[in-house]
Amino acid sequence: MISKRILLVLMVLIFLIALSGCGGRIILGLPKIQKEAFGNSKRYALLRISSDKVFSTMETLKKNDNGASLGKAGNTQAIIDKLVPKIRAKLAKTGYFHSLPMKTIVNNKTYQSIKETSRIIKISSSRTIERNVAKGYRYFWDEAAMKKLARELNVDGFIFVNLSFAAFPSDQMGTKAVAFSPKDNHSIATALISVVDKDAKQVWLDTASAKDKSIKIYKINKDNLIKLHPTAVNAGEKAVDKIIRNFQKKMARKK
Repeated sequence: MISKRILLVLMVLIFLIALSGCGGRIILGLPKIQKEAFGNSKRYALLRISSDKVFSTMETLKKNDNGASLGKAGNTQAIIDKLVPKIRAKLAKTGYFHSLPMKTIVNNKTYQSIKETSRIIKISSSRTIERNVAKGYRYFWDEAAMKKLARELNVDGFIFVNLSFAAFPSDQMGTKAVAFSPKDNHSIATALISVVDKDAKQVWLDTASAKDKSIKIYKINKDNLIKLHPTAVNAGEKAVDKIIRNFQKKMARKK
């Protein structure tokens, strides 16, 4: 039998793989912000907001059923759709670049014509993760098309936002041993913001996690998990906010 501790470690590894920002590439380490890529005159287009399709839980890891047992309650589509205006608003207020309106991007003919890549990511020989994409956005990584899109939109680069959601006792993630309490199942979100220039070179990449414990559930099933959707939205917003505040602090430093 797989121990709870091992299951939680596996969950973290799945987060890191599934949150790889562009073209399914796995992110190893966080590069420094390329400060020269940002400024009041810089323009960026948010090309995608996506998330793992299913809530990660102790049960989904055990069953390896990709959340089939959780039904619609385990699907994160409605959660990221609600996060779109919140994420866009936060990106618009960084103070270090101008973010294009969503309509300008999604109504662009080149954007609409770009062929989507597979939303299924293989993370092991026996496990895959499928991605949801926020309504209106497309899922792709096409450098040639992105260069054309950069010219048409007159932007300096592109932004990709990815999120994963989980429901489990976060205290189990610490180094201190604690008693397992199923009553502590609550929402945890992990976000990653990846920004590339018009030549698809990385200029900013960061990740953060946040939790919302205002609602807790005893047993994770399709009837109970739906209760965590509002707190998952809150946790996702908090995680994105952490990344942006960290970006602002680093940009404000002289060196």
